[in-house]
Amino acid sequence: MYQHFDYIRERDIDFLLVEELNINSQFSDFIFQYHIPEIFQAVNFKAIHSVVDEQYGETDIFFTFSVEDKKYAILIENKINAPFQPDQPKRYQLRKNKLKKENKIYKIYTALIAPEKYIDTHDVIKEFDIVILYEDIFHYFYHIEKSDRSMYKAMIINDATTQSKCSYIVKENPQVTLFWQKYWTLIRKDYSYFYMKEPNLKPFDADWALLSIYFLPKNWIIKHKWSKGIIDLQTTLDQETISKIKLHDEMSIAKTGKSFSIRLHVPKIDRLKDFETQINEIKLCLDKVNLFYEIRDEIYKNNFK
Repeated sequence: MYQHFDYIRERDIDFLLVEELNINSQFSDFIFQYHIPEIFQAVNFKAIHSVVDEQYGETDIFFTFSVEDKKYAILIENKINAPFQPDQPKRYQLRKNKLKKENKIYKIYTALIAPEKYIDTHDVIKEFDIVILYEDIFHYFYHIEKSDRSMYKAMIINDATTQSKCSYIVKENPQVTLFWQKYWTLIRKDYSYFYMKEPNLKPFDADWALLSIYFLPKNWIIKHKWSKGIIDLQTTLDQETISKIKLHDEMSIAKTGKSFSIRLHVPKIDRLKDFETQINEIKLCLDKVNLFYEIRDEIYKNNFK
């Protein structure tokens, strides 16, 4: 199968998504089912590319549908590797609020569609109601639809995802980069039983450190969300399975994206402040990660994957 794109631009993916959202309800059902369960009863799908509001700017894709005569709308921002424009996520929320005041649409959502690499390096994604991974879209085309047509589109999505990993250019914030380096050095020195990849240049909004421990199953990862004061052990388990794990008193279960995490609440850390002035709080956070050793036997016993 021949690929016609030398370089995939976000606009290319925009048109691919607009086509699917307009003519393929199975695609819409798959990518939005968790966030909007009633989409399975939807009709009157309509996706429009590049809708501009004179006050709050552009929406990449304006997607509407109806459920029992009630109109729904999703304002979609698509990213491969371009940085967010100033206040761009906030302006999506302002457009959403403006539409609410017009009182013509029953429910309105904002959504970001991007590769996982992009989402992991941009903290502002929390300002969107819905986050969809390119990797999930690839899964639909390659594993669910499985037609010649969908295989071609899977190839395009896969190439865009690979391109994102290779060409993402970080606008470095030296202060944040230094903070990350000191955090990593502390782990290597005093917490060597954790694994953390050596950090490279970091942008202003790089606020989640990823850690691992040797006994964790594949695709389980520890996310230290500094400014939120949270440490999440993100699992691959569904709600029923994770609820059977015997947890330490300080742990709770939280829904994070499409997965469930085991959560610890810790002091908040400010990556924009001096590392040394927060060293005691940072060490307290990292000491808390040791609590995950208490569920090691549960992981082994249940043979979690």
